[in-house]
Formats: sequence, C-alpha cells, structure tokens
Amino acid sequence: MIGIVGGLLGGWIASAVFGVSTGGFFEIRTWLIALVGSLLLLGIYRLVTGRRSVSR
Repeated sequence: MIGIVGGLLGGWIASAVFGVSTGGFFEIRTWLIALVGSLLLLGIYRLVTGRRSVSR
C-alpha cells in the first residue's frame, strides 16, 4: 500500500511542483517518477517507525 501511495504521490509532486508531465502508462518517465515517489515514501515510513526488534 505504501508503495502505491508513494507512486501516486511522486506523480502528483512531479506535476504540481516541478511541472513535469507524467506521460502515458508505458513511458519510462512515468515509471521512474512512480519509483522515486515510492522509495521516498518508504524511506520516510522507515524513519518514522524505525527498526522494531522482536523480544522473545
């Protein structure tokens, strides 16, 4: 879920802030923007939650 939302967020940031068109579904630019957005959101999630160790 976080990856999908990150992809949508990346597309929104690219078009709203930077004025970059995301293009069509089969364009490499669209996939790269979604990938960067997903990685960014997953990184933020990782920073917020941190590493949780399981105690036994």
